[in-house]
Amino acid sequence: MNLYFLVEGQKTEKDVYRRWLEHTFPGISAVRTASEMRGSSYYIVSGYGVPSYKSRIRDALRDIKDTPSVDHFFVCVDAEELTFEARHREIADEIARWERETAVREGNPTFRSHVIVQSCCIETWFLGHRKMMRRSPTSPLLAEYRRFYDVRESDPEHMGAYRGFSTRARFHQAYLQEMLLDQNPRLRYSKVHPGSVLDRDYLDALRERVASTDHLRSLKRLFEIWDTLGEVRSSPSAS
Repeated sequence: MNLYFLVEGQKTEKDVYRRWLEHTFPGISAVRTASEMRGSSYYIVSGYGVPSYKSRIRDALRDIKDTPSVDHFFVCVDAEELTFEARHREIADEIARWERETAVREGNPTFRSHVIVQSCCIETWFLGHRKMMRRSPTSPLLAEYRRFYDVRESDPEHMGAYRGFSTRARFHQAYLQEMLLDQNPRLRYSKVHPGSVLDRDYLDALRERVASTDHLRSLKRLFEIWDTLGEVRSSPSAS
């Protein structure tokens, strides 16, 4: 199983998907170029944000056309101020266009593409770790954020922007940073150093939230796809 990822960010997403893949698929290995993909491996490249990732979908599919060992292509982007449906449709249309142009499936009929929309952003997903949110925050700022919207009890994907923030994504990141700091001063999050969100325990907590509620449906979609791939890898016919 060889997985090709086009992620939006230059640092955070590459680190997160790399570590989460290795937690989910023991034995999978990273490669530096798509041409090196053999056996069980993954390759991650950055789309460098909106709108340049659209041209990189084209480049990635051309790359995959020349690498028939690739089984699955994941395009992972933030919804930002768009709805999940609107961003998904936008990316799916772009993939379909370039799949036709590159004829990528001609040499690999079982190849599949997947659109993963981080709704509204990847930090929204990270807010789903319930145990990281104190029932009684010690930070006055976090207490204020929680009064505005309690991510412990309500779906982080539905949270809007607090006053003073120009976008939902900016607020979701600020909320996450304050939540982690309130839990432990050493739990610092930044785009360059994501920290504890990379850990297996953190991933497990997000899986538990998704399994026990109807929250974080965009993240649930990713988990469902990965779980299906895991079943294929473990089946007798997959060897």
